[in-house]
Amino acid sequence: MRFGRSIVPTALALLCGGAVSCADLIPDEYRIEDLRILNIKVEPPEVPIFIAAENGELELALDQLPPPDLRPVTVTVVAAHPDLNATFQYDWIQCLPGLGPVPCDGNDRKRLSNNPKSTLEFTPVQILLDELIAQQQVSELAGGFTNDPRELLGGLLANVNVEIRVQDAAVSVDTPILEGQKRLILFEPRLVAQTILTARETDTSQIPNLEGISLPSLCTTASDTQIAEIFDFLRVRQPNENPRIEMIELGRLLRTDSSTLSATSSTAIVLSPGERISLTPVINEDAAESYQVIDGNCNLMDFTEKPVFSWFTNLGQLNSQISRLKDPKNIYQAPAASELESAETTVRIFTVVRDGRGGSDHQSFDIVIRK
Repeated sequence: MRFGRSIVPTALALLCGGAVSCADLIPDEYRIEDLRILNIKVEPPEVPIFIAAENGELELALDQLPPPDLRPVTVTVVAAHPDLNATFQYDWIQCLPGLGPVPCDGNDRKRLSNNPKSTLEFTPVQILLDELIAQQQVSELAGGFTNDPRELLGGLLANVNVEIRVQDAAVSVDTPILEGQKRLILFEPRLVAQTILTARETDTSQIPNLEGISLPSLCTTASDTQIAEIFDFLRVRQPNENPRIEMIELGRLLRTDSSTLSATSSTAIVLSPGERISLTPVINEDAAESYQVIDGNCNLMDFTEKPVFSWFTNLGQLNSQISRLKDPKNIYQAPAASELESAETTVRIFTVVRDGRGGSDHQSFDIVIRK
């Protein structure tokens, strides 16, 4: 159970089969030449369904549920356009009956906000309770997950959908309307525990064996020791948190001075045509979180996040589209004087960090290229 465009450039594909080089036709992935959604950040990226018990108790009485956790969630979308002064219209969409994925239209969709902006605040658990649980027997909720634990053990997925339209821009683009989607994780330890207990009471002989297909066991074959370890884990499990970009350090490469600037400072950053600078993102020390995941056989698997940085710009060159925590530095080169139409041109650089399990952060800054 999940609460939860590809544009094929045909002309380019045909040309690439001939004498024209694809490298000369397909823009660099980091280059912003159309309307793009660079990031959709959810804060927090994971929420529980019920208010946690003070003693870490995992018991869940389905006929008398604990109070729901109605904390608000903030969603922020970062859209980019080749015109840095472009304005957008945002439409946050709920695909009925709950937080389903796009596409949906007509009577199947409604707005999540009557005052659409690039940031939305809403309460996903309230929508879950009002739109989903009200339509089925609560007592069947846990038992409904016993066929495939991946729908539960990794967290329920609530989709947050946004439609962005170019409202006003001096530069026309091929894609004036774009839909994006972000998945918010709803992880409820007591529901996981109750589902495991329900599955272990199921008569597995009633589950058909399909040749060549191995169904997840959802702890039905696990030992009592394994179950105890899983329940101990559920009592102390910490929800995922977003990484944070604290600053981006900029280093001069071609000038004799080796001064380092910060993209978050109020000092104007001015470059000459063709000048190169280093870009080094600095994130919070505990951004690479260690965490555990329950697999379908009731084993705990250990992982550590490996944050990845994505880079974007509207003009100039980046050394790489991606950099990683081990070596996060990137290089930006300003366009040559022949590429500039005016004596002073503003360039915007974006970086987005993702932790690989729904957490993200972003930052952007402007530099001026002066002939």
